[in-house]
Amino acid sequence: MAHPSKNTPKNLYYVDTTTQLDAPEGRHFFSITSIDGGTATVTGGGIFEYLAANGGNGTHLAADGTTLGATHAAGYYEALPTTDVSITLGVGQTIFGRFSSITGGTGDKFLVYA
Repeated sequence: MAHPSKNTPKNLYYVDTTTQLDAPEGRHFFSITSIDGGTATVTGGGIFEYLAANGGNGTHLAADGTTLGATHAAGYYEALPTTDVSITLGVGQTIFGRFSSITGGTGDKFLVYA
């Protein structure tokens, strides 16, 4: 069994740009902390997002694992790993997940661990 320290974040990134930052090869971003409040746009597996009825055509998964079509009920659906999901964070708020990329909003500042 590998030592638990092999699973801890190794890299810290300061994100203050609207340029997309991709996770290092073979790794993911584990947490995003907002320094000044703002919106982070992320991609990754296992991100659920609320969709209004008939919204999000082809960008989310239905309960049976198929790609969601244009006609569906309102509710929470899992985004495809390549779908951008915007998350608004308050000052000092941290979210955890398994993110493949992050893009900050204009003037927003984040600390990101990978």
